[in-house]
Amino acid sequence: MESKAEKWRDVVGYEGVYAVSNTGKVMRIGKANNAVVGGLLNAFFSNGYERVSLSMNSRKRKFTVHSLVADAFLGHSNGKQVNHIDGVKENNNLRNLEYVTARENTRHAFNLGLREGLKGERNPSNVLSEEQVLEIRKLAELGDLSQRKIAHMYGISQGTVSDINNKKSWGWLK
Repeated sequence: MESKAEKWRDVVGYEGVYAVSNTGKVMRIGKANNAVVGGLLNAFFSNGYERVSLSMNSRKRKFTVHSLVADAFLGHSNGKQVNHIDGVKENNNLRNLEYVTARENTRHAFNLGLREGLKGERNPSNVLSEEQVLEIRKLAELGDLSQRKIAHMYGISQGTVSDINNKKSWGWLK
C-alpha cells in the first residue's frame, strides 16, 4: 500500500534553495544544525493557476506550482504540458497531475466543459448574426424564396443556407 505521507524534493534548477512537495507546497530551504529548515512560500493566483516567485543570484522568476510539482516528481516534460486530471487548476497534488500533449490537454478541457468552442457570433470568422440565422430559417420555411435567392440576400453560399435549415450549423439556435 502506498504511503500518503507528504514527500519533498528539490525544485529543479533551484536545488538546495527551494523544495516542492507532492501535495503542491513550496518552501525555501536552508540548513541549521544539520537539519533542513525553511518556510512555506506565499502563493498567488494568476489566470486561475497558483504561482510562486523564486529568487536565486538576485534574479526573481515566477513559476506555476503544478509545473514545479511535475518537474520534481514526474521528471522532464519532453515538450508536453501538465494536465490537471480533475480539471481543478488549484489542485496541484501529484496524484492530480500528468504530462499530456497540447492536443490531449485541449481535448480534456473540452470534455470536462472547461472550454467551449467559439460558436455563432463569438466565432471571429462568422458573418451572420443570430437574428439573421433565424430570419433565414423563417424565409426558408415560408417557401417563397429558393435557398439560392436567400443565400444571395445574405452574401453566403447556398450550402450554408442548407446547413442552417437542416441545423448542421447554428443547430443550438431555436
